[in-house]
Amino acid sequence: MRLRQRFGRSTSRGEQLRQAIGLCGVLGVLTLGLLQWRIVQFQQRLREVERLLASGSRAEGVVRDVVAGMEGGKTIEYEFRVKGSVYRGSSGLLGDEEPAVGSGVEIRYSEVSPRENTLADGMEQKWLVSMLVKLRVVEGLVLVSWIVLLLLLTQIRKREKRRQEGGGA
Repeated sequence: MRLRQRFGRSTSRGEQLRQAIGLCGVLGVLTLGLLQWRIVQFQQRLREVERLLASGSRAEGVVRDVVAGMEGGKTIEYEFRVKGSVYRGSSGLLGDEEPAVGSGVEIRYSEVSPRENTLADGMEQKWLVSMLVKLRVVEGLVLVSWIVLLLLLTQIRKREKRRQEGGGA
């Protein structure tokens, strides 16, 4: 009803369905783009973490907090000192492992830029790999859903064209 009032013409069910499926297609493309952006971010961080684990300097840090993470699970926040300056970092946690606030953790950091750091136990590396696998699965599901919607749209268009040509339902 609102569409008819807004555009001054009636909109058939087929047209409404095509518009809805088209919108879903656009949303699918946007979702794939956002997923790909996040995947690239995680891949870059994973390379950085692997470099730090292989050649970073070591420091003793202290757990400041354990909080709910954005991607689910928990995030450990820590701080450590290098040459009198305090640096902070954070890392995703897998499973039920949760260090106590105030407990010690070993850190790997870049000598050139201590702001680049990670937990020395490789927990962030494992967490990043886990997140990349999950994001790739979601990416696959979105892609399959998007393809199904596009195929459905094609079938609806064919049916409408036959109907207009007098070929029936």
